[in-house]
Amino acid sequence: MITGFLAHIRSSPSSLRPTYGLISKLVTSSIETRLPSAMTCLYCIPHVQLQGSYSHWVSFDKGQLLMACYMALQNFPLIKLFGWRITGVLPSAMAIARCIPHFSMSCNICGHMEETDTHAVLSCPLVTEVWQGCDLDTSLWTEPFRTLADCLDKARHSLDENDFGNFLAVIWKCWIVRNRFIFGTPDQNLSILGKRAMDFVAPYREAQQDEVSLQPTRYPTSWTPPMAGYLKLNFDGSSLNNGLWGWGFVLRNHDGDVVLAGAKHGTHSAGPTIEEARSCLCAIKTAFAFGARNLIVKGDCLPLIAILKSHQVHDDAVGLFARDMLSFPALLDFVSWSFVKRGGNRVAHNIAHRQPFYLEGKLWESVVPKDIASPASDDIYAYIEGNFL
Repeated sequence: MITGFLAHIRSSPSSLRPTYGLISKLVTSSIETRLPSAMTCLYCIPHVQLQGSYSHWVSFDKGQLLMACYMALQNFPLIKLFGWRITGVLPSAMAIARCIPHFSMSCNICGHMEETDTHAVLSCPLVTEVWQGCDLDTSLWTEPFRTLADCLDKARHSLDENDFGNFLAVIWKCWIVRNRFIFGTPDQNLSILGKRAMDFVAPYREAQQDEVSLQPTRYPTSWTPPMAGYLKLNFDGSSLNNGLWGWGFVLRNHDGDVVLAGAKHGTHSAGPTIEEARSCLCAIKTAFAFGARNLIVKGDCLPLIAILKSHQVHDDAVGLFARDMLSFPALLDFVSWSFVKRGGNRVAHNIAHRQPFYLEGKLWESVVPKDIASPASDDIYAYIEGNFL
């Protein structure tokens, strides 16, 4: 896809070359450094618009206009990048057969004579089970479209921005379901996967709209559970007495269960904000090694959270750790950064101050000490009382 994209840039009118030259440089850089091309895609479209060439670019064809629409969505970069793929060539059996002689163009799942892009993600009996569990307009996936781009163009005109993003997320999920079936790891309960895909993008939209503010009354003061499929990571770093430092973190699921907790202590504290940054980096690395891929990160250090949300990293000690933390979105499916007052960060704070000190570090999986489990339970009770009683 990127090779074709670069070719398109080179073949554009010379008057547009400066703008497309910028994009070409960005894409080439992403290939050379092996950075996620989604980040490049997200950077390209706004800059084309700002430099005044957007109207010329999208006039080339329907596919380019769809790409611009994807980039404007409040949706996961991974799903936006998938949108670029399906607007070009989705590697269905028929698309592969055009490139490889004697390759079978029939569907490996239902045996349909031609597995086109529309068949693969809209009409194959396997994926129709996914669509039937959604509350989207049925004509968007039952109508016999000539190409997937035609289907998406209709969806773009008939759905609002959020529903169009949900529609694209379900197509993405259908493609994953199709691939898993073909490669021997079929999904179960297909009827719930479409709704799950739409629920998957909702927290991302909320995180994008959750701007850092200087008004302290906006910030939450108590712990709340994440949505199903996500894990909430609370961290705390503190400068203790006698020059010691302490880090603590707790990872909890949508039921409020502690799935992982950790503590580490040491000598020669570098200061509160730096220890908060070190604690956050340690917590994210540990959660990633544990297998967590959808993280909602919460901390009570406002300066650090402001840096992580704005990506305005300075050349100082905090910035050094912030850069490492900001490299993790390329490895995770989802990550958001949010500030919470001490009342919503009690468990992590207690772990950071817990004695005896753990100079070599300490991890607890599922089963945690009573002095950690007790405030975690209090968080759940407070949430239930505040919202349901």
